[in-house]
Amino acid sequence: MKKTDFKPAHYHKCPRPEMVQFIPDFASNILEIGCGNGSFSAEVKRIRLEQGRKIKITAIELDKESANVAKYKLDLVVCADIEKGALDSAEIKQQQFDCIICNDVLEHLILPWEVLKTLRSLLTPTGVVVASIPNVRFWAVVKGLLFDGEWRYTGEGVLDITHLRFFTRKSIERLFTESGYQIESLVGINSYVSGWKFTLLNLLTFNFFKDIQYLQFAIVAKKHA
Repeated sequence: MKKTDFKPAHYHKCPRPEMVQFIPDFASNILEIGCGNGSFSAEVKRIRLEQGRKIKITAIELDKESANVAKYKLDLVVCADIEKGALDSAEIKQQQFDCIICNDVLEHLILPWEVLKTLRSLLTPTGVVVASIPNVRFWAVVKGLLFDGEWRYTGEGVLDITHLRFFTRKSIERLFTESGYQIESLVGINSYVSGWKFTLLNLLTFNFFKDIQYLQFAIVAKKHA
């Protein structure tokens, strides 16, 4: 059984509009790892073309059906496993990218730090990796573990059954710095907690629980000089 067999029908169609803001303005040659059906990069491409700016987007996608859809939206789509030679293909190796996108991808990998190290060689001197990574300290996960004694895998989300690695804000930072990157920004996205009770809890604990409100973290990192 393939990893993709566990996924709900909409999984490969998610456009991730909240991540568009993290793509640097200077990016003109982009690589997206795990592009799904190409919705996210297609939107980035549409915005840039409306601005009259030239952009090329290459993508790697494991799911064959999704890759076949994405190839009509993007410039080049390689259907392959990122940990099984995809980065060694001629179409990828002959390019240098000023932005590499990993939207909810690294947590699915056996050795994400090794992949990040390999991606460094594909970046231009000013290039960046833009990634989103689920937050295992998200309040719903913590509640289930502490109060319900539960750790139940699901078809998507933080406890996605195909996730092999789990991260907090601190371990995301460590993942990138130990893989040879300098972090430019690391912020929480998709907050699902609000109200005076949570605000009071943060005040009383000096923001100790601030990060539990975020479903994911978005990171922008460049390779360390």
